[in-house]
Amino acid sequence: LDQGSTPACTGFSVAHEAIARPMVVPNVTRATALALYKRAQKLDEWPGENYDGSSVLAAIKAGAEKGWYPEYRWATTEADLALAVGYKGPAVLGVTWYDGMYEADAKGLIQVSGSVLGGHAILCNGINIKAGLYRLHNSWGLGWGVKGDCFISRKDMARLLAEDGEACIPVKRAK
Repeated sequence: LDQGSTPACTGFSVAHEAIARPMVVPNVTRATALALYKRAQKLDEWPGENYDGSSVLAAIKAGAEKGWYPEYRWATTEADLALAVGYKGPAVLGVTWYDGMYEADAKGLIQVSGSVLGGHAILCNGINIKAGLYRLHNSWGLGWGVKGDCFISRKDMARLLAEDGEACIPVKRAK
């Protein structure tokens, strides 16, 4: 699911969560992701729909309307996120996006560095405790990073969450 040049990262990050293991929602397409984004713009806290972006909360609510998420919670710290991803599965993140995160290096690592480019929603679909890295799946296509994935240090993740980042973890999922 590639968002292309659309500002629909919230819809795509929730769609990526829906098709992630352990419980895969069938028939999720690019059109599904765009519809989630459009619905999120109607549900979010900002008036109207003539702006780019939306909130992770609104996109999760759009997924909940489809019956995918009967229950979800928020991780507010990096330690909470590590436990949630380790025990419950993927989390949808909304974070500040920096220059150093725009391109992953040859090993897929991104770093919080440089100027702020804006906000971005992305799926956190794994953690390697020994390596101290989270695995993220982006909505910029398989040509970005390592087949659409990248890695970020736990230290950088802690910083992003402390900067008003958000992490939504579906506690219960339904197809």
